[in-house]
Amino acid sequence: MKISIIVPVYNSQQYLAECLNSLLNQQLDDYEIICVNDGSTDNSSLILQKYAEVYPLIRIVDQENMGLPAARNAGLVAAKGEYVLHVDSDDRIEVDSLKALYDCAIKENADIVVFGGHSFPYSVDWINSVLKVKDRIVFDQVEQALFYEVGSRPFTWNKLYKKSIIEKYQLFYPESVELGEDQIYQFYVFPHAQRIAYLGRDFYWYRQTRNSMLTKYTSNSDARLIGHVDMIELVFNYWLKLGILNKHAKDILVWALSYVEIDTIGESDIVTVKKSCERLSALFKMIDFSGVELNRENQEKMFLVDRLASFTPGREVLSLLILEKQSLPKILKLVYLTKLYIPLIFPRDSFSFKVLKKTYQGLKRIVSVIK
Repeated sequence: MKISIIVPVYNSQQYLAECLNSLLNQQLDDYEIICVNDGSTDNSSLILQKYAEVYPLIRIVDQENMGLPAARNAGLVAAKGEYVLHVDSDDRIEVDSLKALYDCAIKENADIVVFGGHSFPYSVDWINSVLKVKDRIVFDQVEQALFYEVGSRPFTWNKLYKKSIIEKYQLFYPESVELGEDQIYQFYVFPHAQRIAYLGRDFYWYRQTRNSMLTKYTSNSDARLIGHVDMIELVFNYWLKLGILNKHAKDILVWALSYVEIDTIGESDIVTVKKSCERLSALFKMIDFSGVELNRENQEKMFLVDRLASFTPGREVLSLLILEKQSLPKILKLVYLTKLYIPLIFPRDSFSFKVLKKTYQGLKRIVSVIK
């Protein structure tokens, strides 16, 4: 068996047939399609059964609703292929995808093949930008490829994985998280790869819907903040276990700091912010970043996390910086050079970053007058 395609299915009746048709019309021989029915309550089960009756290469794995990571893991356990590909049940792939990916994997003796794709039916710029993969072979410094090669993060469905690597190191998706499991998985797999092939072909079509998991967490600041910290914690702990955390201290710290987002912090409950920053501060202490030089923005983020981890709701001294470099360049320079901070006092029962954001909007207007 050359390739096992794993398709997690949960209430996907609207797009499931389109997905399966794209998988069935492939130019490669000797592959299987494993559909993991994750407790669907719509007609997805019926659609799967009808397809399986006609196409023997489709296998159905039924389970109670356990979430996307558990469904992917069930597919990995059932997979018989030399390589594994994940395809979500509302997406589709090009007809020549499997053959091109398998041929590339065999030719380059690759443990992972990374490829490109598009968002649809409407275009999302940041998604398209991380799927603009260029042809390249990486056979050393595979961990660094995670940080510097386009396509490496955050998705799992734009990669073909060698099954033997997964089995040897027992690489499964973390079922304890609800956000970022795909990206976490890349931090699990990449360190064990010997060769990674980047194939500059756009094979994957990633559907954008209002009900997608990504949309759900993008609109919920508290869940997004907690989810990001959970993701960072799992990655740090795994790389510490492998003994490579400090080897890539700067890269992984900068990656983690990219999730210190002012909009997320500004719109989240203050108790959630404090607890999340306490966890981040403890995680950052796991890294020996002596000698690591961070740019000013990341230095500011480190300071912000530290201050928010130790503040007392009701009265606290906060930095003016709040990553408003472009709007407040003169003030930020003063803050950075003199460590000048401004006290902001709020009643204990109304301390909120929503109020804080409004306060900063007022400060920006004042600064614009005096500049």
